[in-house]
Amino acid sequence: MGQVIPFVLKKRDKPTKKILGHRISFYHKEEIELALLSLNTYGYGDRRFTAKNISEVDPLYIRRCLLSLKDSGLLSNLAAKAVTNIVSTIEEVTEIQDAN
Repeated sequence: MGQVIPFVLKKRDKPTKKILGHRISFYHKEEIELALLSLNTYGYGDRRFTAKNISEVDPLYIRRCLLSLKDSGLLSNLAAKAVTNIVSTIEEVTEIQDAN
């Protein structure tokens, strides 16, 4: 029998992702109106949200309010599908960093 020669493969480290934030996209005026309805109904505080200041709001906060509105049972089936569509378009904005 021959001699066994051990060798070790160096594992490559996967690049890490640094999350910079989140992005939400509205494609129709009705989607903005649904988001504003959810923010003004289920949002915290006395602040009122409008189409002018919705861009200042954190997309995850909008997502939480939209899901609360969807779970409330106040929406029609069509509006609930629109809320699902809005929530599904939320993306993470990341910066890929080399691990080496």
